Amino acid sequence: MPGSRIVFSGVGKSREEIRVGLRYNGKKRGKASGILLFNVESEEELEVLLDEASKHVARGGRVPGVAIRVNPDVQAGGHPHISTGRYEHKFGLGWDAASALYKKYANAKQVSWDGISAHIGSQITDLEPFREALARVVGYVSQLRAAGIHLRYWILAAD
Repeated sequence: MPGSRIVFSGVGKSREEIRVGLRYNGKKRGKASGILLFNVESEEELEVLLDEASKHVARGGRVPGVAIRVNPDVQAGGHPHISTGRYEHKFGLGWDAASALYKKYANAKQVSWDGISAHIGSQITDLEPFREALARVVGYVSQLRAAGIHLRYWILAAD
């Protein structure tokens, strides 16, 4: 599969998995192009990606696209044990923390802020949580745009 079609999401990416994503070559010949986008889940994961991307770019590799998984604080319904869209859930970053990271690394040379991601849960039977989450993500993107950060990919997901 071409790297340009791969978004690497998920909690707890290891340093080695990040390296593989950076070096990915779906064509099996020629220069590795890496993947389209890394969705980072935490500041710690971003720090690992920044470290590995710095080495990768210094060796002539492509600057990776990055998104932050934000937690839009939306009650999506479904079973409470599989909900992921509220602040008290363990996935993604609250908007204040995510915004601070986007701004802190706005001029970083080893990553490119290309996206934002939000996942609101599973087994959702109503459209209203999607509307609410999308409205919040649109607001976040507008705030980033005002700060000079322009994102190409907005990912709003549920299982």
